[in-house]
Amino acid sequence: VPVVFFSAEMSKTQLTKRFLAIHSGIDSSRLMRNEIYQDEYDNLVKGLGILTELPIIIDDTPANTLTPSRMRSVLRRIKAERGTIGLVVMDYIQKLGDRAAGNRAQAVGKFSGAFKDMAKEFDSPFIALAQINRGVEGQANKRPFMSDIKDSGDIEQDMDLGLLLYRDEYYNSDTQDKGVMEINVAKNRNGQTGVCQVQFEPTAGQFL
Repeated sequence: VPVVFFSAEMSKTQLTKRFLAIHSGIDSSRLMRNEIYQDEYDNLVKGLGILTELPIIIDDTPANTLTPSRMRSVLRRIKAERGTIGLVVMDYIQKLGDRAAGNRAQAVGKFSGAFKDMAKEFDSPFIALAQINRGVEGQANKRPFMSDIKDSGDIEQDMDLGLLLYRDEYYNSDTQDKGVMEINVAKNRNGQTGVCQVQFEPTAGQFL
């Protein structure tokens, strides 16, 4: 079942290297620089083998030309070829739309509503990544809230499930929660909300 990844942030090559880091265990920052140690080649080959078998389709259309109609066209073609779509990912929603527009929240809200419609049309879960306002950096408690989503507009209203991520190690090098990602289920239309912790490997960008 194919996974379709619309990347307005990174190129197809960069994103592929991120996926390769996950499946090879090689530091993603070194993969980006094509810096691989000799004793990592076996893991590299293994990771490439896994990656080539995964049904991941990456579309890195530039953000200024990636419109809902363009996305629908891509998804309809894939569904016609594959029969179904397992998951759609958008990275990231605030990157889209006319960046010169006066009301960014309104522009982002337009895309948010379109994503909701597409999820229904293609009967597939749709994950839209979003940035947090920089103001969070100046707070004593840097854990984000739904209101901290940048240009939030209709995002909170449209989403069925809202996950907010926080990693204490990012801000505090002496934390006892090294390798821990805190996931706040801040909104869940069909279930409970709450906070959980998972292991996270930052060098590979991998949840364990």
